[in-house]
Amino acid sequence: MKKRLLAMLLALMLVVGLLPVGVLAAPNDTEFHIIGISTMKDFVRQALNVDDGEKITIHSVEVYGLKKNNPDKGTPEFADGGVVDHGYLNKGDVGARGTNGKLTGFDDIWTVLNSGGASGGDVIDEESITHIVIYAKTGTDPVGYGGEALEPVTLYLSDGSIKYEQIGGKLVTEIYLEDASLEPPEPEPEQFTLTTSADSNSTIDEGKTFKYSEEGTITVKFYANTGYKIATVTVDGSALTGDALASAIENGFVTVDMKGNHSVGVTSEAKTYRLHYTWDSDFYDEAELPEDEYHQYGENVVLSTMYEVGDTITTDKYIYEFQGWKYGGKLVTEITMPASDISVEGKWINKGEAPKYNV
Repeated sequence: MKKRLLAMLLALMLVVGLLPVGVLAAPNDTEFHIIGISTMKDFVRQALNVDDGEKITIHSVEVYGLKKNNPDKGTPEFADGGVVDHGYLNKGDVGARGTNGKLTGFDDIWTVLNSGGASGGDVIDEESITHIVIYAKTGTDPVGYGGEALEPVTLYLSDGSIKYEQIGGKLVTEIYLEDASLEPPEPEPEQFTLTTSADSNSTIDEGKTFKYSEEGTITVKFYANTGYKIATVTVDGSALTGDALASAIENGFVTVDMKGNHSVGVTSEAKTYRLHYTWDSDFYDEAELPEDEYHQYGENVVLSTMYEVGDTITTDKYIYEFQGWKYGGKLVTEITMPASDISVEGKWINKGEAPKYNV
Protein backbone atom coordinates (compact mmCIF):
# COMPACT_ATOMS: atom_id res chain seq x y z
CA MET A 1 0.00 0.00 0.00
CA LYS A 2 2.79 2.41 0.94
CA LYS A 3 4.63 1.60 -2.29
CA ARG A 4 1.46 2.33 -4.27
CA LEU A 5 0.98 5.74 -2.59
CA LEU A 6 4.62 6.59 -3.17
CA ALA A 7 4.31 5.72 -6.86
CA MET A 8 1.24 7.95 -7.23
CA LEU A 9 3.04 10.84 -5.51
CA LEU A 10 6.04 10.51 -7.80
CA ALA A 11 3.77 10.45 -10.86
CA LEU A 12 2.00 13.62 -9.69
CA MET A 13 5.33 15.40 -9.15
CA LEU A 14 6.40 14.40 -12.66
CA VAL A 15 3.21 15.84 -14.20
CA VAL A 16 3.60 19.09 -12.25
CA GLY A 17 7.18 19.38 -13.38
CA LEU A 18 6.04 19.19 -17.01
CA LEU A 19 3.44 21.94 -16.72
CA PRO A 20 4.26 25.39 -18.20
CA VAL A 21 5.34 28.00 -15.69
CA GLY A 22 2.24 30.13 -16.48
CA VAL A 23 -0.09 27.37 -15.32
CA LEU A 24 1.39 27.53 -11.83
CA ALA A 25 1.64 31.32 -11.76
CA ALA A 26 -0.07 33.27 -9.06
CA PRO A 27 -3.64 34.33 -9.99
CA ASN A 28 -2.56 37.93 -10.61
CA ASP A 29 0.69 37.27 -12.46
CA THR A 30 1.21 39.50 -15.48
CA GLU A 31 3.68 38.69 -18.24
CA PHE A 32 4.70 41.26 -20.85
CA HIS A 33 6.21 40.40 -24.20
CA ILE A 34 7.69 43.19 -26.28
CA ILE A 35 8.00 41.70 -29.73
CA GLY A 36 11.06 43.16 -31.43
CA ILE A 37 14.19 44.04 -29.49
CA SER A 38 15.93 44.56 -32.82
CA THR A 39 13.08 46.85 -33.88
CA MET A 40 13.59 48.93 -30.75
CA LYS A 41 17.25 49.29 -31.64
CA ASP A 42 16.32 50.39 -35.18
CA PHE A 43 14.06 53.10 -33.79
CA VAL A 44 16.83 54.27 -31.44
CA ARG A 45 19.24 54.53 -34.38
CA GLN A 46 16.71 56.46 -36.41
CA ALA A 47 15.75 58.84 -33.61
CA LEU A 48 19.31 59.57 -32.40
CA ASN A 49 21.22 59.15 -35.68
CA VAL A 50 23.39 56.32 -34.30
CA ASP A 51 25.80 54.88 -36.88
CA ASP A 52 24.86 51.47 -38.23
CA GLY A 53 28.19 50.03 -37.17
CA GLU A 54 27.83 51.06 -33.55
CA LYS A 55 26.45 48.48 -31.15
CA ILE A 56 23.28 49.42 -29.24
CA THR A 57 22.18 47.74 -26.03
CA ILE A 58 18.67 48.25 -24.63
CA HIS A 59 19.01 49.19 -20.98
CA SER A 60 15.38 49.44 -19.81
CA VAL A 61 11.88 50.13 -21.08
CA GLU A 62 9.02 52.07 -19.52
CA VAL A 63 5.49 51.12 -20.48
CA TYR A 64 2.97 53.97 -20.26
CA GLY A 65 -0.78 53.74 -20.03
CA LEU A 66 -0.87 50.66 -17.84
CA LYS A 67 -3.69 50.38 -15.37
CA LYS A 68 -3.61 48.83 -11.96
CA ASN A 69 -6.30 47.34 -9.82
CA ASN A 70 -7.03 49.17 -6.59
CA PRO A 71 -8.11 46.55 -4.03
CA ASP A 72 -9.67 49.25 -1.84
CA LYS A 73 -11.95 50.48 -4.60
CA GLY A 74 -12.27 47.25 -6.51
CA THR A 75 -12.00 49.08 -9.83
CA PRO A 76 -9.13 49.78 -12.25
CA GLU A 77 -7.51 53.18 -12.14
CA PHE A 78 -4.61 54.81 -13.90
CA ALA A 79 -1.41 54.78 -11.92
CA ASP A 80 0.27 58.07 -11.07
CA GLY A 81 2.36 59.23 -13.99
CA GLY A 82 1.18 56.37 -16.16
CA VAL A 83 3.90 53.96 -14.96
CA VAL A 84 3.02 51.28 -12.46
CA ASP A 85 5.13 48.94 -10.39
CA HIS A 86 7.38 46.99 -12.72
CA GLY A 87 6.70 49.52 -15.47
CA TYR A 88 10.46 49.25 -15.94
CA LEU A 89 10.66 45.89 -17.64
CA ASN A 90 14.39 45.65 -16.90
CA LYS A 91 16.57 47.55 -14.46
CA GLY A 92 19.87 46.15 -15.71
CA ASP A 93 21.70 45.84 -18.99
CA VAL A 94 20.59 43.20 -21.45
CA GLY A 95 23.28 40.56 -21.71
CA ALA A 96 23.42 37.74 -19.26
CA ARG A 97 20.57 35.25 -19.26
CA GLY A 98 17.98 36.05 -16.59
CA THR A 99 19.25 39.52 -15.66
CA ASN A 100 17.70 40.53 -12.33
CA GLY A 101 15.87 37.22 -12.34
CA LYS A 102 13.19 38.75 -14.56
CA LEU A 103 14.48 39.48 -18.03
CA THR A 104 15.03 37.14 -20.93
CA GLY A 105 16.14 38.95 -24.07
CA PHE A 106 16.47 36.04 -26.43
CA ASP A 107 14.55 35.21 -29.66
CA ASP A 108 14.01 38.96 -30.16
CA ILE A 109 11.29 38.92 -27.48
CA TRP A 110 11.63 40.87 -24.26
CA THR A 111 9.79 39.09 -21.46
CA VAL A 112 9.23 39.99 -17.86
CA LEU A 113 7.14 38.10 -15.33
CA ASN A 114 5.49 40.47 -12.91
CA SER A 115 4.96 38.19 -9.90
CA GLY A 116 2.00 38.54 -7.58
CA GLY A 117 2.58 40.29 -4.29
CA ALA A 118 2.46 43.64 -2.56
CA SER A 119 3.46 45.53 -5.69
CA GLY A 120 3.78 42.93 -8.41
CA GLY A 121 0.29 41.58 -8.89
CA ASP A 122 -1.68 44.73 -9.48
CA VAL A 123 -0.98 45.35 -13.17
CA ILE A 124 -3.79 44.86 -15.66
CA ASP A 125 -3.82 45.91 -19.29
CA GLU A 126 -7.30 46.38 -20.79
CA GLU A 127 -5.76 47.71 -24.02
CA SER A 128 -4.75 50.93 -22.31
CA ILE A 129 -1.04 50.99 -23.19
CA THR A 130 -0.22 54.11 -25.21
CA HIS A 131 3.56 54.31 -25.67
CA ILE A 132 6.90 53.04 -24.45
CA VAL A 133 10.11 54.87 -23.58
CA ILE A 134 13.33 53.07 -24.54
CA TYR A 135 16.57 53.59 -22.62
CA ALA A 136 19.62 52.41 -24.55
CA LYS A 137 23.39 52.50 -24.35
CA THR A 138 26.35 52.34 -26.71
CA GLY A 139 29.80 50.99 -26.00
CA THR A 140 28.80 48.32 -23.49
CA ASP A 141 30.96 45.30 -22.75
CA PRO A 142 30.11 41.90 -24.32
CA VAL A 143 27.53 41.11 -21.63
CA GLY A 144 25.86 44.53 -21.81
CA TYR A 145 27.38 46.33 -18.82
CA GLY A 146 28.91 49.82 -18.73
CA GLY A 147 28.76 52.01 -21.81
CA GLU A 148 27.31 55.46 -22.45
CA ALA A 149 23.61 56.13 -21.90
CA LEU A 150 21.70 57.62 -24.84
CA GLU A 151 18.79 60.01 -24.71
CA PRO A 152 15.48 58.20 -24.01
CA VAL A 153 13.45 57.45 -27.14
CA THR A 154 9.65 57.51 -27.04
CA LEU A 155 7.83 55.08 -29.29
CA TYR A 156 4.10 55.58 -29.86
CA LEU A 157 2.00 52.48 -30.37
CA SER A 158 -0.86 52.04 -32.81
CA ASP A 159 -4.32 50.80 -31.87
CA GLY A 160 -3.49 47.32 -33.11
CA SER A 161 -0.14 47.10 -31.33
CA ILE A 162 -1.48 45.54 -28.15
CA LYS A 163 -2.78 41.99 -27.85
CA TYR A 164 -3.43 40.05 -24.70
CA GLU A 165 -4.94 36.85 -23.45
CA GLN A 166 -5.63 35.18 -20.13
CA ILE A 167 -3.70 31.94 -19.73
CA GLY A 168 -4.60 30.24 -16.49
CA GLY A 169 -3.87 32.74 -13.76
CA LYS A 170 -1.59 34.84 -15.94
CA LEU A 171 -2.46 37.82 -18.14
CA VAL A 172 -0.08 37.75 -21.11
CA THR A 173 0.30 41.09 -22.88
CA GLU A 174 2.10 41.28 -26.21
CA ILE A 175 3.32 44.62 -27.55
CA TYR A 176 4.05 44.64 -31.29
CA LEU A 177 6.24 47.38 -32.74
CA GLU A 178 5.79 47.03 -36.53
CA ASP A 179 3.31 49.92 -36.71
CA ALA A 180 4.86 52.01 -33.95
CA SER A 181 6.01 55.56 -34.65
CA LEU A 182 8.43 58.13 -33.32
CA GLU A 183 5.77 60.78 -33.99
CA PRO A 184 3.01 61.21 -31.43
CA PRO A 185 -0.51 60.57 -32.75
CA GLU A 186 -2.76 63.47 -33.53
CA PRO A 187 -4.61 64.31 -30.31
CA GLU A 188 -8.29 63.50 -30.23
CA PRO A 189 -10.36 66.67 -30.67
CA GLU A 190 -11.78 67.95 -27.42
CA GLN A 191 -15.40 66.95 -26.88
CA PHE A 192 -18.15 69.39 -25.95
CA THR A 193 -21.87 69.29 -25.20
CA LEU A 194 -24.85 71.07 -26.75
CA THR A 195 -27.77 71.32 -24.32
CA THR A 196 -31.23 72.31 -25.57
CA SER A 197 -34.51 73.05 -23.78
CA ALA A 198 -38.05 74.08 -24.68
CA ASP A 199 -41.26 74.72 -22.78
CA SER A 200 -44.34 72.53 -23.20
CA ASN A 201 -45.60 74.60 -26.16
CA SER A 202 -42.36 74.46 -28.18
CA THR A 203 -40.21 71.84 -29.89
CA ILE A 204 -36.41 72.01 -30.35
CA ASP A 205 -33.67 69.72 -31.69
CA GLU A 206 -32.22 67.34 -29.13
CA GLY A 207 -28.90 68.18 -27.53
CA LYS A 208 -25.79 66.18 -28.36
CA THR A 209 -22.07 65.86 -27.84
CA PHE A 210 -19.64 66.98 -30.53
CA LYS A 211 -15.93 67.31 -31.14
CA TYR A 212 -14.03 70.54 -31.52
CA SER A 213 -13.97 72.07 -34.98
CA GLU A 214 -12.38 75.39 -35.89
CA GLU A 215 -14.75 76.10 -38.77
CA GLY A 216 -17.75 73.87 -38.02
CA THR A 217 -21.17 75.05 -36.88
CA ILE A 218 -24.29 73.37 -35.54
CA THR A 219 -27.79 74.41 -36.61
CA VAL A 220 -30.37 74.14 -33.84
CA LYS A 221 -33.92 74.11 -35.19
CA PHE A 222 -37.07 74.90 -33.22
CA TYR A 223 -40.74 75.73 -33.71
CA ALA A 224 -43.81 76.61 -31.71
CA ASN A 225 -46.65 74.13 -31.41
CA THR A 226 -50.03 74.78 -33.02
CA GLY A 227 -51.61 77.99 -31.75
CA TYR A 228 -48.36 79.34 -30.32
CA LYS A 229 -45.45 81.45 -31.49
CA ILE A 230 -41.83 81.54 -30.36
CA ALA A 231 -41.47 84.28 -27.76
CA THR A 232 -37.91 83.96 -26.43
CA VAL A 233 -34.68 82.42 -27.70
CA THR A 234 -31.75 82.04 -25.31
CA VAL A 235 -28.22 81.13 -26.41
CA ASP A 236 -25.59 80.32 -23.80
CA GLY A 237 -27.69 81.97 -21.11
CA SER A 238 -28.30 85.27 -22.97
CA ALA A 239 -31.71 86.10 -24.43
CA LEU A 240 -31.70 87.27 -28.04
CA THR A 241 -33.24 90.69 -28.64
CA GLY A 242 -34.07 93.01 -31.52
CA ASP A 243 -33.07 91.91 -35.02
CA ALA A 244 -31.29 88.81 -33.72
CA LEU A 245 -34.48 87.57 -32.05
CA ALA A 246 -36.65 88.49 -35.04
CA SER A 247 -34.29 86.67 -37.42
CA ALA A 248 -34.16 83.55 -35.25
CA ILE A 249 -37.96 83.41 -35.00
CA GLU A 250 -38.42 83.97 -38.73
CA ASN A 251 -35.82 81.36 -39.70
CA GLY A 252 -36.76 78.85 -37.04
CA PHE A 253 -33.15 78.16 -36.05
CA VAL A 254 -29.91 79.52 -34.60
CA THR A 255 -26.34 78.41 -35.27
CA VAL A 256 -23.52 77.90 -32.77
CA ASP A 257 -19.83 77.19 -33.29
CA MET A 258 -18.07 73.93 -32.36
CA LYS A 259 -15.37 75.40 -30.13
CA GLY A 260 -17.02 74.93 -26.75
CA ASN A 261 -20.11 73.93 -24.79
CA HIS A 262 -23.38 75.59 -25.77
CA SER A 263 -26.98 75.82 -24.60
CA VAL A 264 -30.04 76.88 -26.59
CA GLY A 265 -33.52 77.31 -25.12
CA VAL A 266 -36.87 78.54 -26.44
CA THR A 267 -40.25 79.43 -24.99
CA SER A 268 -43.54 80.19 -26.72
CA GLU A 269 -46.68 82.19 -26.09
CA ALA A 270 -50.20 81.74 -27.41
CA LYS A 271 -51.05 83.46 -30.70
CA THR A 272 -53.87 86.03 -30.87
CA TYR A 273 -56.78 85.51 -33.30
CA ARG A 274 -59.74 87.64 -34.40
CA LEU A 275 -63.32 87.01 -33.30
CA HIS A 276 -65.72 88.64 -35.79
CA TYR A 277 -69.46 89.17 -35.25
CA THR A 278 -71.90 89.05 -38.16
CA TRP A 279 -75.64 88.54 -38.82
CA ASP A 280 -77.12 85.47 -40.41
CA SER A 281 -78.44 85.77 -43.94
CA ASP A 282 -82.09 85.92 -42.83
CA PHE A 283 -81.63 89.20 -40.98
CA TYR A 284 -81.15 92.60 -42.41
CA ASP A 285 -77.64 94.03 -42.06
CA GLU A 286 -78.42 97.53 -40.85
CA ALA A 287 -78.55 96.60 -37.16
CA GLU A 288 -75.51 97.53 -35.08
CA LEU A 289 -72.94 94.74 -34.62
CA PRO A 290 -70.51 94.21 -31.72
CA GLU A 291 -66.94 95.22 -32.54
CA ASP A 292 -64.34 92.58 -33.42
CA GLU A 293 -62.44 91.05 -30.50
CA TYR A 294 -58.96 89.51 -30.29
CA HIS A 295 -58.18 86.55 -28.06
CA GLN A 296 -55.31 84.13 -27.48
CA TYR A 297 -55.40 80.54 -28.60
CA GLY A 298 -57.05 78.36 -25.98
CA GLU A 299 -58.67 81.29 -24.18
CA ASN A 300 -62.25 80.83 -22.94
CA VAL A 301 -64.32 83.67 -24.46
CA VAL A 302 -67.78 84.80 -23.33
CA LEU A 303 -69.59 86.15 -26.38
CA SER A 304 -70.96 89.69 -26.60
CA THR A 305 -74.04 90.55 -24.53
CA MET A 306 -74.94 93.57 -26.61
CA TYR A 307 -78.09 91.60 -27.39
CA GLU A 308 -79.77 89.28 -24.91
CA VAL A 309 -81.82 86.28 -25.97
CA GLY A 310 -85.39 87.47 -26.46
CA ASP A 311 -84.48 91.05 -27.42
CA THR A 312 -86.49 92.33 -30.41
CA ILE A 313 -85.89 94.74 -33.21
CA THR A 314 -88.76 96.20 -35.22
CA THR A 315 -88.20 97.26 -38.76
CA ASP A 316 -90.64 99.04 -41.06
CA LYS A 317 -91.95 95.63 -42.09
CA TYR A 318 -91.18 92.95 -39.47
CA ILE A 319 -90.41 92.23 -35.84
CA TYR A 320 -87.26 90.13 -35.18
CA GLU A 321 -86.34 88.32 -31.97
CA PHE A 322 -82.72 87.55 -31.02
CA GLN A 323 -82.01 83.84 -30.43
CA GLY A 324 -78.29 83.99 -29.64
CA TRP A 325 -74.87 83.60 -31.28
CA LYS A 326 -74.32 80.69 -33.61
CA TYR A 327 -70.93 78.92 -34.02
CA GLY A 328 -70.18 75.50 -35.45
CA GLY A 329 -73.86 74.96 -36.25
CA LYS A 330 -74.95 75.50 -32.61
CA LEU A 331 -76.16 78.37 -30.47
CA VAL A 332 -73.50 79.13 -27.85
CA THR A 333 -72.79 81.75 -25.21
CA GLU A 334 -69.02 81.11 -24.95
CA ILE A 335 -66.26 79.42 -26.93
CA THR A 336 -62.66 78.26 -26.56
CA MET A 337 -60.59 80.28 -29.01
CA PRO A 338 -59.18 78.05 -31.77
CA ALA A 339 -55.90 78.57 -33.63
CA SER A 340 -57.54 80.67 -36.36
CA ASP A 341 -59.68 83.74 -36.97
CA ILE A 342 -63.38 82.93 -36.63
CA SER A 343 -66.81 84.47 -37.11
CA VAL A 344 -69.98 83.98 -35.07
CA GLU A 345 -73.45 84.74 -36.47
CA GLY A 346 -76.24 86.49 -34.65
CA LYS A 347 -79.38 84.40 -35.09
CA TRP A 348 -82.75 86.22 -35.36
CA ILE A 349 -86.21 84.88 -36.13
CA ASN A 350 -89.08 86.71 -37.78
CA LYS A 351 -91.90 87.14 -35.27
CA GLY A 352 -94.35 88.64 -37.79
CA GLU A 353 -95.23 91.88 -39.43
CA ALA A 354 -94.60 95.16 -37.74
CA PRO A 355 -97.75 97.03 -36.60
CA LYS A 356 -99.15 99.55 -39.06
CA TYR A 357 -100.23 103.00 -37.89
CA ASN A 358 -102.59 105.42 -39.70
CA VAL A 359 -101.71 109.05 -39.53
